Amino acid sequence: MKKKKLEIAIHLVFWCILGYYFVQRSQFRFTTFSYPHEIATFIVSIALVYTCTLFCYPKYGREKHYTAFFATYFSTLFLFSAIEFFIIYPKIHAFIARTPESEHFSYYRWNIIGILSRNFILSALFTLAIAYRDTVRRLKSSDKNAAKLKAEISAIRDHMNFHMFFNHMNNLYSIASMNNDKCSSHIGHLSDTMRYMFQYSQQETVSLADEIRCMQSLIELEKLKVYNTEINFKVDCISSPENILIPPLLFETFINNAFKYCGQEAGDFISIQMQADEKQLNFICKNSIGQKNAAVISTKNGIKSITERLRLLFPNTHHLELVPSEEMYMVKLQLKLNAV
Repeated sequence: MKKKKLEIAIHLVFWCILGYYFVQRSQFRFTTFSYPHEIATFIVSIALVYTCTLFCYPKYGREKHYTAFFATYFSTLFLFSAIEFFIIYPKIHAFIARTPESEHFSYYRWNIIGILSRNFILSALFTLAIAYRDTVRRLKSSDKNAAKLKAEISAIRDHMNFHMFFNHMNNLYSIASMNNDKCSSHIGHLSDTMRYMFQYSQQETVSLADEIRCMQSLIELEKLKVYNTEINFKVDCISSPENILIPPLLFETFINNAFKYCGQEAGDFISIQMQADEKQLNFICKNSIGQKNAAVISTKNGIKSITERLRLLFPNTHHLELVPSEEMYMVKLQLKLNAV
């Protein structure tokens, strides 16, 4: 609000100074119609400037329709200059000097160049000032949005890290309570998973190969929850996964949920498929729903976090589809990787 008032004050001061200049200039002329001429010039200048800055630039220039903007701008400039020279000045000359309007054109035949130059300088000055102001505001807004976006992504990522950490600790407790001989190997998978989470989660991107290795360790850990479940994990990469970059920890939430709600009876299954190249990645995760888990009420915190993170990281360049049913739950995720 203060900036708006300051801008209005600057405009008023400018026009007061320019108006004073026109009045003083009229006193150095020795014609009876010089004063009315200067008043008319002042009024036309104000009308031209604000037509350009309030109509031509906002409608076309600000939207980067430059051809339409310049066409409209110069049309407005010539129109106002023609009105001033061919209509207003002759009328004033004829009314005050009591001479035919035709004498005006012979007396001021060279003044049209001066009128065009003055109107061009004033209108261009104000239009450039408005364009500069808009550019500064847009850059400041972009910086603020970028900082806000980075903070939101960081907060979501930290929340996801803790969510996964507690899940893994529960798995480790289950291993230890059963005195399982494979406890040491599972602790190794847990160590690899946690190291990846804390080492790479703060990076903007990681290689798909690193993400796949983390997913493999996670799957080995999650297998402790299921016994009779058929598990299928398949990755098909046209390009080398080392050369494909993605944000870290995009799929772990979906894998955790698949194992969490999958049944442990014969016929239950978990299927995780991934296809990727340098431009696009497709991820599909399916799991059957066990009878015991069908009644479990989910808080959906993990899904909310990853959904929000995808929205921030891939605006308008991702498609997430969650397909629940009584017997199966399916996640389909499509990413445009060139947007990372």
